[in-house]
Parts: sequence; structure tokens; C-alpha cells
Amino acid sequence: MIDTSGEQHNVTNTQTSIHISNQQDTIIHDTKILRDLVQQQLVVLNRRAMALASSALFEQALHDAIQMKQIAPYSPSGYLCAAQIFIMQGRQLAAIHECNIGIQTASSTDSLYNQLYTTKSAAESRQEICIDFITELPLDIIDNIATRFFPQVIRSYDTASPYLNVSRNWRNRLCACVELKFSLTAFDASSDTYHALGYYAPFVKSLTLSYDGLHYLQLLPLFTMLRSFTAVCQSSFDAELLLEALSNVGSNLKELSIESSSGETSLALGDILNICPNLAALHCQTINMDMSAAKRTYPKMTRLSLARMLPSMDQAIIQQVLSRLPSLRVFSIDQVADPRVLLLVPTLCPTVMVLSHDTPLSILPQQSSCHRYIKSGLQKLCIDGSRLETSDFFAMLEGNMDTLQELRYWHRSSSQQQSMQHRAGLSDGIITPLVSQLQYLTTFFCELEDRRSQYIATCVLQSAPRLEHVSIKNNFIDTTCSGAIFDALASLSNLQALDLSMRRINDDALQRFADRHCGKADMKATLKHISLGAFYGLCDDTLYKVAYIPSLESISIDSKVVEKMSTLITWMELLGLGCPYLKQVRFAGTTTANDQILCHMHYMQSIERVVLSNLPHITDAGIMALLACPRLQHIHIESCARISNDVLSVLKEKAHISSLHVK
Repeated sequence: MIDTSGEQHNVTNTQTSIHISNQQDTIIHDTKILRDLVQQQLVVLNRRAMALASSALFEQALHDAIQMKQIAPYSPSGYLCAAQIFIMQGRQLAAIHECNIGIQTASSTDSLYNQLYTTKSAAESRQEICIDFITELPLDIIDNIATRFFPQVIRSYDTASPYLNVSRNWRNRLCACVELKFSLTAFDASSDTYHALGYYAPFVKSLTLSYDGLHYLQLLPLFTMLRSFTAVCQSSFDAELLLEALSNVGSNLKELSIESSSGETSLALGDILNICPNLAALHCQTINMDMSAAKRTYPKMTRLSLARMLPSMDQAIIQQVLSRLPSLRVFSIDQVADPRVLLLVPTLCPTVMVLSHDTPLSILPQQSSCHRYIKSGLQKLCIDGSRLETSDFFAMLEGNMDTLQELRYWHRSSSQQQSMQHRAGLSDGIITPLVSQLQYLTTFFCELEDRRSQYIATCVLQSAPRLEHVSIKNNFIDTTCSGAIFDALASLSNLQALDLSMRRINDDALQRFADRHCGKADMKATLKHISLGAFYGLCDDTLYKVAYIPSLESISIDSKVVEKMSTLITWMELLGLGCPYLKQVRFAGTTTANDQILCHMHYMQSIERVVLSNLPHITDAGIMALLACPRLQHIHIESCARISNDVLSVLKEKAHISSLHVK
């Protein structure tokens, strides 16, 4: 018997080898076909992408380039295609980025390798001569253009809509140059607002949150760059929720304002200082004076304003608060239990330069005029003197006579018993006069309610020879005291601005003051501005005297200063002759001013600015008559109902009128 097993084995191996060879040929063949198909698809996608880019359909073109990368990740063709699209779109940096990735993907023998380098060089050349218009444009132009892209649900009450959610470049450009401010109220509660917050919240540095029931405090963690925060509470609120929200941003805050209209709160001053240790300014309306949570000093705090304090501030509380604030510069407080504790503030905290006590808005200015640094000490004092003894008040002035530059004194209406005590004190002559010279005092504002306050004002005027700005509002009818005030005013050789609002005035005293500043009496007159308001019984001769102060640059007439139109016309003619440097005239709240008065404005040849406020009898004819003033450039109109929009349009077209403000 013949053994054929070996032969069969050879046949089987041969057949297997043939089968394997056929499979390999199939794989190679099919791979070549697929590669050709992929290459053909890449060619088609590249061709279509270039056509789309040439038609400015860049998004569709980039979609084809992305498909090329997904189909053939081993090929640099997708990166080359994307780079060429970016160049056509003007995005040179993006094109350079795509070329760099493509170069890393391709081998040096790849035919596209050199094309990638060529494309990258072209993009770099264009980038070198590229002008970044977003960076070069003035910021106000960017802000103006940007406002046209924002949804209506986003509103700002402080700036011109700086919330850019249309372009990262625009947003970054604007956010890098300004401190963004944002105000969020209940009217902004929408899904669109919450969605848009993600775009600009990280850039916002000032936030005003008006809320009822703390609905929006959950948004605070979004504002990672917040530096200033204002919370306006319309009703009672939970202090713990507010403090918890502040803990997310407290370490970054520099300014904090909490305004509550309810008057009931357990919010403690010590808790606020503990959560916000880096505050430079703090304003709280309705605050608990508990300082137990404040375990350290806060050297960065320079401004502190407190109102409606519980309990009322006394010597122990003031001492406790000021001991924690070694660098305090501005200290404003509401009513205190005993006004005499105010005398201790300069001693307890020598760094305090501005002290304000229960001061109304009519007295408190927007900005301080203390601009000359002398030395450490109280430089500005705003105080209610109704409950403070005259001798104590004078002692406070004398204790700061070497530093005090600005004094704002007002007098709350006193009780009948207090008025009798002050009156008795004046009649008996027991008040210690102000003997020290306030040699650095340049600004003095006061509101007078009785003889005592008039006496204090007279003493200050007599003791401050360097006064430059004086404002007096007198609601007390006493011509004797007002005469003494004017005599003190007449002795001020550096007086530059005087604002007067009195119910009754001594005509002889005002004439003596006018003579002091008239060119005939003193060629060195320095008075540049005078405002006369709410006078009753002012005679014509007194008013005409004012028209002969040659140094005047601005004059204002309010209320019933002039009761006859003929007097006002004559006075305007005299102003044109006697005040050659007069640049601004203001009429406010007087029924005497009408169109005929404005027709005589041309007598004042040097007038550059006219302010008309609350004048019911001014019409279009009077406004058009202002154009006869040869140097008039600025017109400010407020609450003049009989002026039409047609006349305002005509004024805007006049070349010599540079500004027209209508309110």
C-alpha cells in the first residue's frame, strides 16, 4: 500500500498559499480603490470649499474642510484647505495655526508639504501689514457701533450698553479699556438675560442690583471681576442671605453700597467688614453697629457712610468703629445721640479729612473742593449745628483751623424751647466768639434758620480772610443780621463766587458790597460769579449796582429778584456796559423773563452761554432772538414748555451754536 499523506499535505499548503495570495491581492486592490475614492472625495470637497469661500460662504466652506480632516486625518490637505479659507476670510492668525498643524501631520516628501509652508508665509506677510481696526478705533466709536447688536432685554443705566455678545474681539477690546457697569432689576428677569450674562459677567467691575426678596443674589458668583457692588433693597430682607452672597465676591470688592428702604435689618457692620476685608468705601443705609465680628483693623477703608444706625451712635461706638479704621479719610454719619461726640472724631482718627453729619443733598456737593493738601487733619466739615452748642462748634473749628478748607453748615429747624435758649444766649452775650483765624478756609456753604445760625455765619465770614466761594441760603427774616453778613462779605478780598438766596435783604448792605467790588471803588475786584435768588423787596438801584462789577463772568437771576420787566431790560443794558467779561447769563423760575427780555440780550456782546430754566413765558420768537448775540455758542433750555421742536432744529443747524442742551 502506497502512503499519499505527504503529497496531500503539500497540495493543501499550495492551495492555502494561493488563497492567501488572492486575499492579499484583494486587500491591496480594494485599498487602492478606496484610497483613490478618498482622494477623489478630498479633491471634490476641496474644490467645493474653494468655490464656497469665493462666494463668501465661509462657514459652509470651513465645514467641508473639517470633513476633509475627518475623512483623511493622515493627510494635510484638510489643514491646507482650512488655511486657504481663513486667508480669504482675513483671519491670518487662524490660517497660520492651521498650517502649523498641517506641517506636523505631513512628511517632508509629501507634495503638500511645500504648499503649507508657502501658505503660511503668505499669511504671515499679510498679518504684518494688517491693521486691527477694533484696536485702533476710538473707544466711543466702538461703544456706539456695538449698541446696535445687543438684544433689548439687556439694559444698562450707567453706560452705553457695553455688553458685547456678538464678537469676542469686540467684547475683549471694550472690556480691556473700561470698567463695565451693569444694572439688573426685576424687569430684566428673562432667560435671554441669564444666557447673555455668560458673555460679559466676567468683565463687569461695577454691578447695581435692585431686587425685592433677594431673587438675584444667586447671580453674584458669575461676576468674578466685581470691584463695586450696589444693592438696592425695596423691602425687608434676610441679612444672612445677603452676607452669604457677598462671601463669593467679598474679597475682591473695593466699594460696597447697601441701600434699604425698610428700616428693619439685622445687618451688622462687623459682619460686612469681616466678609469684605479689602473695602475702600462702604455706604450702608440702615445698619446695626455691632462690631463683634470685626477682629482686626482694616487699613484699606478710606470712606465710610452710615445712615439710620441702630443703636444711635455714641462716644463708645464711634471709638470702637474708628479704632478699626486707621486710614479713614471720609466719615459721614446720620444723627448721633450727642452731637458733642463729633468733637472727638479728629482726635480718635487723625486721618479723617472730611466729616459729614446728617447733611442734606442741598448742602452736600457732588465733589469736594478740598484740593490743597496742607497736612493731616480735618479739611472738610459738613454739619448740622441745630443741636450743637455754639461754643462747642467754635471749639471744633478752632481745633482744626490749620487744616479746614471747606465748611458746609446748616441748621435743622429747632424746637421752640431750643430757639428760646439760643435767643436768650445771644441777648445775654454769653456766647464765646470765634477768635481764631480760619486761614485755609476757602469754601463756605450755609443754610440759616434763626439769629443764632446767622451769628455763626457772620463769625465764620469775619474769621476766614481767604474765602473764595460762599453760598448763603437764609430763610430767617432779619435785615439787621443780614446787614452784618454783607459787611463781612465786603471785606473778603479773594471772593470769586457768591450764591445768595434770601427771603429779605438789607438794600444798603448789598449796595455797600457791590461798591466794594465795583471798578469805581476797587480796581482789584476778583468776584467772577454771583447768583441772586428768592429776594423780596430788592430795589432797582441795588440791582443796578451789581451791573457795575467789571470782573463778573457769570450771573444768575432766580425767582422774584426782579418784579418789573422794564427794570430787567435796563439792568441787561447796564450789564453790557459794565461787565465786559460776562460770558454766562442764567434766568430761572421768574415770570418777568419773556421774549422781549431775550430780544435785549444782544446788548451783552461777550455772552457765550445762556441758561433758561422754568420760564413759562418764553416762546420760539425769544429763542430765535438769541441768535443776535455775536459770540453765543451754548444754549441750555430746561422746562420751557412753549418752545417747539422746529426752532430747536433750526438752532442745531446754526454753525456758531456748538452745543444745544434741552431737558
